This record gives sequence, C-alpha cells and structure tokens, in this order.
Amino acid sequence: MERLFAVLPEGHGLAAQTAVPFRALAEYPMVLFPNVGRPNFVDRVIEMCKQQGFEPTIAQVVGDAVTGVALVARGFGITLIPESAAMSLRVAGTTYRPLADAPQAVVDLSVLYRASDQSPLLKSFLAVVREYRATNAQGSPGGP
Repeated sequence: MERLFAVLPEGHGLAAQTAVPFRALAEYPMVLFPNVGRPNFVDRVIEMCKQQGFEPTIAQVVGDAVTGVALVARGFGITLIPESAAMSLRVAGTTYRPLADAPQAVVDLSVLYRASDQSPLLKSFLAVVREYRATNAQGSPGGP
C-alpha cells in the first residue's frame, strides 16, 4: 500500500504546510486520472473524499498522472498521486505534500505481466518493484 500525496501549484496556500489535512482539499478543484477503465484511481479518490465528508469538485479527468500534474502546474486545480510517483514525477511549478490526517488515503499498486515472460528486463524490473515494496510500502505483504 502506498500513501497519497497532494500535488499543489507552486505558491499555493497549502504548500506552506509540511503535510496537508485531507479535508482542506475540499476547497479546491481536483484534476483526476485516469479517464478510462473504471472503477479505477478516480473512483478511489472520490471515495476517500466522501469518507472525509465532502464531494470533490472535479476540474478535469485526464488520461494519466503526467497530464494531471502538468495541469496542476498550470493552475487548473490540485491532484493526488501515489508516493512513488511523487518521488519520481517532478514537474516545474508544482509542490508535493503528504496528507496529514488520512491513514486511509492509500492505494494498492499492481504490476501486471505475463507469467511466461522470461525477459531479463522484466526480471530486473520486478526485482526493483519487490525491493521498493519491501523497503517503502506500508502494510500489505506479498507483491509481484
């Protein structure tokens, strides 16, 4: 399981905090992703917002996290992304903050691959995923 991070436009009022209260997100429009394959991450974010007592104002639903974060950089709203994406997906004009008060604000990420695929590249990738999960992920045992 990975905790979620808020992605805010640089200079946003919430960016001054070291961690953002989930409920504070209610005041801002959200850019969500992906726009296909429901139920998906969009549905999980909406569910978490409702658990926090608000219905999110959705500014845009886009195809992927990169587009979502780019729209945040341009001031279209805020978004939530998994911690691993927050550590690797840095876009100029954005600030990343963990959520302060929402232990349920986590997502379980999966890797899909063909079990018969013996590619050395796949084996290396899966080793990195397993190592990451063992050292950084919260709670959930197992993995790819």
